[in-house]
Amino acid sequence: MIDFLVIGGGMAGILGASYLSDDYKTTVIERLPIEQVGENIWGIMNEKAFRGIVREFGMEDIDRALFFDYIQIHDCDGRVLVEYNLPLVAVKVGYIHKAMLKTFDGFCLREKISATKLIEKGGIVIKVGLEGKKHEAATFRHLIDASGFSLFTSKKNMIRERHYLFGHNIYKFFQSSIRDIHTDVDKAMLHLVMCDVYTPGGFSVTFFNKNNAIVCGFYNEYMSKIPASERVNYIKNSLGILGILYETHMWRIPMCHPLVDVAYGNIFLLGASTLSIYPKFTSGVVHNMDLTKGMITQLIRIINEQDDISHAGYVYTQSYIYNHIYRGLVNDIIRLLLLTMRSSEIEEVMNIVIGFIKDLSKEKVSILDIPNMATFASKFLGRPNVARIIQKLMNTIIQLYLLLKDFPKDKNNLVEWSREYNENYFSRVKDIVNSRLLSRVPISDLTK
Repeated sequence: MIDFLVIGGGMAGILGASYLSDDYKTTVIERLPIEQVGENIWGIMNEKAFRGIVREFGMEDIDRALFFDYIQIHDCDGRVLVEYNLPLVAVKVGYIHKAMLKTFDGFCLREKISATKLIEKGGIVIKVGLEGKKHEAATFRHLIDASGFSLFTSKKNMIRERHYLFGHNIYKFFQSSIRDIHTDVDKAMLHLVMCDVYTPGGFSVTFFNKNNAIVCGFYNEYMSKIPASERVNYIKNSLGILGILYETHMWRIPMCHPLVDVAYGNIFLLGASTLSIYPKFTSGVVHNMDLTKGMITQLIRIINEQDDISHAGYVYTQSYIYNHIYRGLVNDIIRLLLLTMRSSEIEEVMNIVIGFIKDLSKEKVSILDIPNMATFASKFLGRPNVARIIQKLMNTIIQLYLLLKDFPKDKNNLVEWSREYNENYFSRVKDIVNSRLLSRVPISDLTK
């Protein structure tokens, strides 16, 4: 029998399986051909983190990556608001993924196979239906859900702890390529455009690869119905880029506060399935890898020490709460800030956000540091035009922290506690976001 079945062959799945396979019989299933995972998706990360990945996985030909020493932030009209010295790297996620596959072995990888349904007995999943060239079922002792934003088992946890989705949580991500370009914009810089008309609740990033331009962006779906091609053409025109738009990819992704309980029976969530990872070009690559390493190391220790699977899930969730959830909370606070921001406030707020991101990247932060971060930010952000929203966001951080600090003593009380946590979160967010974004979105509608 398989010890661990890992659903999802992305970064979290492969990295997690590589750790597990040292001591356990591990199988990874991936619905896509493995070479297509992250193949043409660009990720953006700080240069220090990228060089760490290069060393860890022995990556060659790092000239495939694009290096930028500066980032410029533009308004809707392309005017430069802020310029920062912030060394960043743009690299195709598939390049990192292939290097990981070459480095790791010891587990069985089955591609072009989808997990379909769970078969439970007494709160423990004993089989998973699989669909590929044929229908079959896999048996195992433990299941790792690294399925990312497809939320394969996360949906059950969301329903169980009443983690609802609303209009303000539904985002569209896009990535477009523009070729044969002509522009006076500095190609050695990465260009971030803030516009509450074309990327409301988000932003876009444009960078150059030889004679092509890549535009990555995201926005709240409920705040804009503009076609993707028109959206990208506006962004490139605002930057003064002439060229041919020849390829656009779109993804519909939930962006929300993290799940609280990340284990159910013998199921353990990993990576973006926890809802604490934001997508690739918002530094999701590095965060995903850090979270995966930390959580999978803890899981191996817990499984070795605990005979009671229910208590193992409790300890796994407790470790996640104390060591990892903070980054997901910070991601969500920044998302809410972007969601409530208008063009007139962009320069002021982006100075704040970039400074905050710089501070976060200096060293590891734990959940215990959040009150100090909130107090500092509250003083720093006390500007008249954003004070009301900032005050509510900081109060939300502090109140959520106080709930996290009062973590339940056993698994039996965890579900009720997580429901209380989510109810507190939703009541506070209702006072922050626009009322038209508060319509419920069924989870089934998102994951069709």
